[in-house]
Amino acid sequence: YHFDSKGNNYFPFIKGQTQNIFAFSNEAILADASLVDKYVHPDDIDSLMESQRLAQQKLTVWHHEFRLLFPNQEIKWIEANSTPQLLEDGSVMWYGYTADITERKKMEEQVYRLSMVAKRTSNIVLITDTQRQIIWANEAFTEITGYTLEEVLGKSPKLLQSETTDKQTVELLRSKLNNLESVRCEILNKGKFGNLYWLDIEIQPLWDNHNRHTGFMAIETDITERKKSQQELNHLI
Repeated sequence: YHFDSKGNNYFPFIKGQTQNIFAFSNEAILADASLVDKYVHPDDIDSLMESQRLAQQKLTVWHHEFRLLFPNQEIKWIEANSTPQLLEDGSVMWYGYTADITERKKMEEQVYRLSMVAKRTSNIVLITDTQRQIIWANEAFTEITGYTLEEVLGKSPKLLQSETTDKQTVELLRSKLNNLESVRCEILNKGKFGNLYWLDIEIQPLWDNHNRHTGFMAIETDITERKKSQQELNHLI
């Protein structure tokens, strides 16, 4: 994206298909750079223009997320990134890319809504990505395991297993999740401070609106006291 000292701007080069994002062909945008702003959401236009102005003024890397609102009322979330280069004639060339992040935003909204519900339950609610790395956990998770969300972000829930965890149960979980199937079981885990606790776990795969797998959600109930009572009863029999 080229911006000269007289305020004129244009795209000297475009790679990729802008039709999929902006609803205009590469040729159309090369001919009229203003088309990329044609469908910017009215609520986002001011913040978009201000962020561009500040980046242009300070010649700093530009990053911004905004929405496009099309005539059919479809909304797309766009992520834009660009790095400036000051040329000898005083003009500025911006090198960057734009990406459609609509699905990511939908996932974030889904996680947010789930988190609002999960905060009000005493059960552990754990959400992972497709690689089974933790991306969210509620306060009950911290209360029972001793780990804060910050300590486990990006890590596997396997960190809660120990030498006392039943290997057949672990294998059952692995097999079901590999096949993107729901699973329910009881498991003995180990907390941050060495405490052992029993959980009744139900795990469901998560899917987006296009039936693409986006992660897993686990609902976990602390059944430690019930297990202790059963063990005490067994000793008496």
